[in-house]
Amino acid sequence: MISVLMCIYNEKQIWVKDAISSILNQTYQDFEIIIIVDNPNLPKELKLYLDCIVVNDLRIKIYFNEINLGLAMSLNKGLKYASGNYIARMDADDISMPERFQREIEYLEKTGKDLVSCQRINIFEDGTEMDVVMHLSDNPNKELPYSNFIVHPGVMVRTKVIKALHGYRNFYMSQDYDLWLRMIASGYDIGVLEDILLKYRVRKNGISEKNKLEQYYISEYQKKLYKERLRSGKDSFSEGNLKAYLCKKKITLKKNYFYILSRREMDHAIKDFKTRDIRFLFPLAKAFIYYPEIPVKTIWSIYKMKISLF
Repeated sequence: MISVLMCIYNEKQIWVKDAISSILNQTYQDFEIIIIVDNPNLPKELKLYLDCIVVNDLRIKIYFNEINLGLAMSLNKGLKYASGNYIARMDADDISMPERFQREIEYLEKTGKDLVSCQRINIFEDGTEMDVVMHLSDNPNKELPYSNFIVHPGVMVRTKVIKALHGYRNFYMSQDYDLWLRMIASGYDIGVLEDILLKYRVRKNGISEKNKLEQYYISEYQKKLYKERLRSGKDSFSEGNLKAYLCKKKITLKKNYFYILSRREMDHAIKDFKTRDIRFLFPLAKAFIYYPEIPVKTIWSIYKMKISLF
């Protein structure tokens, strides 16, 4: 059986309905849905809807946090109630394709891998499609220490594995990346399907532009912890150490602004390079000017991961 973990915080009711409906309409039907509501001030209409679906489908279980715990701790709370052999993540504003669970569980049972993710289609807030995001990988365990390309709400993982690692740690961003790195450091095997099995909603009030640089450095801190585990079998993570690490980076609005510009120019350069357009040198040069750390680390990661850009 699959235990589906979903957290609700500030999603619109129509998004929550679409997300839950996409689970109920799966071709693979042996599952339970565990919903953690991490908003003590949930709108009454959404609360009424949730109360109704619990009565109508006994596979749905809903738990309300008295205070806001954050995503990582809410997911850990949901793990305590999970009784399935597999955990499927799902966000309350995304949509799973009907065959998602069937394809993912078949893959895990066939390959013996411990976690699998999929490809995604980005959608606007109104549900219209934006673009397809693909990252095909023959060796995710090798590539993940350099870049997080796993689609968190598209993941299915063996329950015994995530519980053996004591679930998520209390990062307020990029909680998933820390878990993936702890998995591969512990010898677990990750796979990625070529199938597009998730519609991922891009929200205007998602991670704010002003937090982009902070999110980047949190991921860099997680990479640092990964290297520590490889050396000694443990790492130095604590919320205090994370705060001290970020403090040393001296993140400012100005630095965040130039970081975002550098990222955009680097993406432009890679796109041009893929088409063998010599003009890729112009955005690459701009990326170096705006925030040189980004093009340097991007080029190094591409080299280490042996990614073919053609």
